[in-house]
Amino acid sequence: MGKRLCLCIFAAFYILLPLFANGDKEPNKTDGPLVIDWLAYDTYNRVDPESMIVKAMEEKYNVRFNIWFIDDQRWEEALAVRIASGEMPDYMKMKGSQSIRRYVEQGILTPVTDEMLEMMPEYNRIMDEVDPEGIWRIVPTIDGKLYGLRKFNLNGAYPTVLVWRKDWLENVGITEIPETIEEFEEAMYKFTFDDPDGNGVDDTYGLSETVFHSILGAFGHFALVEFTGEGGTRLFIRDGKYEYAPIQPGMKEALELLRKWYADGVIDPEFITGENKGGYWAVSHSFVNGRIGVTGNVMAYHWMPPLTPDAAPGSVLDEMLKVNPNLEYGKDVVIGRSPIGPRGESGAQIWGALGETFAFTVRAAEDPRTIPTVLRMLNDNLSDQEQYRFIISGVEGVHYDIDDQGNVIKKKELGGLQEVKNIGFHVFNGGLLNPEFDKKANPVFYDFMDKTKNRGYIPFPVISTEETTRYGSDLGKLTLQTYIKIILGEAPLSDFDSYVETFRAQGGDAVLASIN
Repeated sequence: MGKRLCLCIFAAFYILLPLFANGDKEPNKTDGPLVIDWLAYDTYNRVDPESMIVKAMEEKYNVRFNIWFIDDQRWEEALAVRIASGEMPDYMKMKGSQSIRRYVEQGILTPVTDEMLEMMPEYNRIMDEVDPEGIWRIVPTIDGKLYGLRKFNLNGAYPTVLVWRKDWLENVGITEIPETIEEFEEAMYKFTFDDPDGNGVDDTYGLSETVFHSILGAFGHFALVEFTGEGGTRLFIRDGKYEYAPIQPGMKEALELLRKWYADGVIDPEFITGENKGGYWAVSHSFVNGRIGVTGNVMAYHWMPPLTPDAAPGSVLDEMLKVNPNLEYGKDVVIGRSPIGPRGESGAQIWGALGETFAFTVRAAEDPRTIPTVLRMLNDNLSDQEQYRFIISGVEGVHYDIDDQGNVIKKKELGGLQEVKNIGFHVFNGGLLNPEFDKKANPVFYDFMDKTKNRGYIPFPVISTEETTRYGSDLGKLTLQTYIKIILGEAPLSDFDSYVETFRAQGGDAVLASIN
C-alpha cells in the first residue's frame, strides 16, 4: 500500500470516528470494553487489528474484537485443534450441515432463540422477503432448535440460464428465442440437420448435458445436481414434507423425450464426458467451438457483455471471443429462458440463495452482553446503508469511487481478495448481507441480471442425518446410472419404474423418514 494511500486512510479514520462513536453503547456502558472472539468471515487472509474498519466498529460498540484466523484450506482440522485446547470463538462461520450437527452434539453451539431473532428485525424482514419458503429455518434446525443464521447470497438466488447461438437460430429460419418445449425441440432438430453454421458439413448438434436440467424442469423438477460425476439427487417440499425429485412421474416423461432426441441424433453423443474439456469449469467448449447451439447451467454474469467503459466481458463470453473475435453479444449469442413444458412447468437449476450458517457458541452465552451486542451490530449493518457500505467497501475516495451510473468501483491499488480482507472488508457483516444495498452499489450489474433472469427451481437443503450420510451418495449414483442408460437406449423406458422401487428400498424411504 502506497504512502499516500496510508495517509488518506489515517485521515479518513479520524473523520469517521465521530460518526461511529455516536452509537448507543448501553449494553457495555458501565462494564468497559467487551472482548468478542470473532470468526465470522472468510479467512483468506489475516485481518489487521489496527485497520480503520476494525477500530471504527470497536469504538461504536464499545468492544475489542479478538479476530481469529483459521487457514481456510485447513478449516475443520485447525479449528478442532483450537477448540480441543479450550479456546472458542463467540460467533463463527460453519462449513456444511454435518459440522453443525457435530458441534451441537459436542455442546459447542448455543441455539438462536425467538428472543434473539426479535433483536434483529431487519434480518427477519429480509429473510421473509427473499426466502418466503422459510428454508433458512430448516437448516440449521436440529431437534426443533435453530442453531444459526443463514447467509443470503444474492447472486445464488438467480437461476442458471440458457445461452443460444442467435445467429444459428436466424440461419435456420427461427426469429424468436424458443419459449415452449415444442419450439425448443424444433430448434434442436434444425440445429442438427439444417447446417446452422453454413459450412456445408454435418458437424453440429442441438444440445448436450448442461441443458438437461432445463428439460427435466419442463416436466416438474431438475432432479440431478449434475449429469457427470456422482449425479447427486434433489429434494423438494410438497404439503410440508420432503420428496425426492428424481423419482417423480414427470421425470419419466422427460427421459422419454431425451431418449428420443438422442436416438434421432440431436443430442451430442459426447454428452457423457461433458461440455467442459478443462480449465474454467463454466466454459462449454462444445458451445464455444460451434458443436452445439445452446448451452446451460451457468450464470448470466458468465456471459455478461462489458456494461461500463472499463468493464471486461463475462468470463465465459471472454473465452468465446478468443475463438470468435467478431462475435457480438445480443447479435450472435443471447441469453434465453428454460422451455415451458406441457403443464406449464419450467425452470433451471438455482444454486441457492442461502449460503453458510453463522452460529453462536456456548462461550458467547456466558456473558449476557455478548449476544445482544453482536445482534445489535448485525442488525445495524442490515438497516444502515452507510454503515453497511463502510464495512463492505470502506471509505469513498480512499477505498472506492462511484461512477456516473452509481456503481461502487474499488480502487485498483487496494489489490485483490487477500489484501482487502487484511483491511477488514466483509469481516463484520457476520455473513449477513442486505440485497437491497448490494443492488444499489452495483446497479448496472443487477439490472442485467434482472433482465436476463430465468425461471428456476429452489433447492431445499436438509440437515445431515445418519441416513443422508449413509445412503445419499449411492442414491445419486443409482439415479445417474439409470437416467444415462435410459437416455442412451441401453435400458428400456420401463426401467424407470423398477428404478423408483429400488431407489426407495435402498435408502430413499429411510432418508425421507429421517428428515420428515
